Formats: sequence, C-alpha cells, structure tokens
Amino acid sequence: HLPPAWAQRYQAIIDELGPEPDEPTHGAIGPTSPITKEELAGMNPEALVEYLASWTPTNELLGPSRAGISPDLTSIIATNPTLLDNVTNQLHTLHPTYLRDYFYALREANEQKRPITWERVLELSNWIVQQPTHAPTTTTHESSEDDHLWTSTRSAIADLLNQALNNNLPITHRNTAWQIIATLADDPEPTPADEATYGTTMDAPLVAINTVRGKAVEAVIKYALMIHQNQPATKDFTTMPEVPTVL
Repeated sequence: HLPPAWAQRYQAIIDELGPEPDEPTHGAIGPTSPITKEELAGMNPEALVEYLASWTPTNELLGPSRAGISPDLTSIIATNPTLLDNVTNQLHTLHPTYLRDYFYALREANEQKRPITWERVLELSNWIVQQPTHAPTTTTHESSEDDHLWTSTRSAIADLLNQALNNNLPITHRNTAWQIIATLADDPEPTPADEATYGTTMDAPLVAINTVRGKAVEAVIKYALMIHQNQPATKDFTTMPEVPTVL
C-alpha cells in the first residue's frame, strides 16, 4: 500500500538488510505450573488440598505460580464438582487464588448440569465472605500473578449464585444463600473512585456486572424471583421481608 517512491525505498532497505522475520504464531508467555495436570488429578482429595496449601512460589521471574496451577485445577473440579466435598473445611487453609478457581469450576459444572453439594459449597462461601474484604491474604511467598485480596473470590461466588438462582438452587438453602448475598451486597467494590474512573468508558449496567456489589444486587433480584416462584401467594414482599431491606 506504499506510494511508488516509498515502495522503492522500502525495497532498498530489504535488499540491504534482508526480509523482516515472520512474526511468531505461538509461544505466548503466561503463568506456569510446578506440577502436571495428570499429577494433580491423580491425588486423592486430602493430598490435593495438602499440596495446594503447602506449595509456595519461588517469586522468580516467569517461574511457577499458583495462577499457573489454576487452569488445571479448574478443569479437574469442573469435571468432578463433588471431589472436595469431604474436605471443604480444609479449604479454609487455601490461598484465595485456588478458592477463586474452585468457584469458577463449580460455575462451569453447574452450567453443564453436574451435581453440586450446595450445603457444603454455601457453608464455604459464607465463611469466605466473612473474611476482611480488602485485607492482604498473606505477606510471604506471593507471586505477582496471584490474588492478594479476596475480591476475585467474592466475585466468583456472586457469579455462581447468580447462575444457581437462575437454574437449580433448592429453596431449602434460602437462609444461607441470603446471608451470602446480603454480605456481598455491602461489598465496597465499586468505590466512588472506581465509578468515577470506569464511568467515563462504561455505562452503569456494564460497571455493575463487572463488580462484586453490582453482581450481588443482581442476585438479590434473582433471589426474590426464586422465593416468589416457590411461594406465589402474594405479589409483595410479605414472604421475603429481607429483600426490600437490602434494596
């Protein structure tokens, strides 16, 4: 597309220096794992949790990280979402990076209609949302690719709840689900500063679906619809007085 004079100059450069090398089509650099997916999948639940809890990154540039383990861990749990049911209490010892992956995996499993033990999942969720929102998770053995706060995990929980409330969350789990939703609906994200920054490039709905509190308020509406569908006698908030309190 060069004008003829510039095309001649360009060709002269090629004749002198040689052709431009082809751009690489592969070899993108990303997080790396210290263990193979096959090795992870071969562990029993106790051993898997122990490995995740005890392994620490070396902090070397482009070295193995928790984020490098994430894709394989997510795939394993998504395929077998009940794998860690008997060790959910031990998941309290895991880094938020892994817990975020756990909830991402459950959301994928739920989308594929694989069975989920909601009682255990909601108990773990409730414990997580009670942790200090923006307190550092740890001060040692951190990789720059890891989650340093609980924000992403809280966001993943909100995503899972929104999907479950749309589909198959049993109303018997109403009370625990509401505790989680109400807590997330008070999440500080987005802050006024966030809204001032992103409001210039995104409209309100787009900001909402990408932030914890926005996702939680969406879950409040879906929770109300779930209650109404199961208890349709009234057209007001009589059967769900908790909802207008949050709204």
